[in-house]
Amino acid sequence: MPRVLRLILPCLLLLALPAGAQAAGWLPPTGALNGTHATISKPRVAVDDAGNVYAAWLEGSLLEVSKRPVGGVFEQPQTIDPGGATFTPTDADIGVDGAGNAVLVWRATNSAGASAMSQARRAAAASARRAASA
Repeated sequence: MPRVLRLILPCLLLLALPAGAQAAGWLPPTGALNGTHATISKPRVAVDDAGNVYAAWLEGSLLEVSKRPVGGVFEQPQTIDPGGATFTPTDADIGVDGAGNAVLVWRATNSAGASAMSQARRAAAASARRAASA
């Protein structure tokens, strides 16, 4: 096959695809995640078997979480209490099982350098307002 046809053929195939097939891609940025305009760091994501996405990140000194259901948009982020006013989160990770039960774990330190590990859970059927912590 001539070189020109090898270059043009994929482009013609792409143009022949239905509009919906070409629509998948990155959406434009939406600005600050939780309105603090603080530095976002240490993002973590997990995906359940249905395709729901769970995200956790540090936003300045705040520990934030959110869920994006399949076909939807991310919920308003929730701020998780890192262990009282004296503790600042330093690391976080999030995991989810196939059914959509999520667990967030994090390490926080205080001004004296003491460290504590904590967790928060969210049942698959829970709304954004009902995350349990321990």
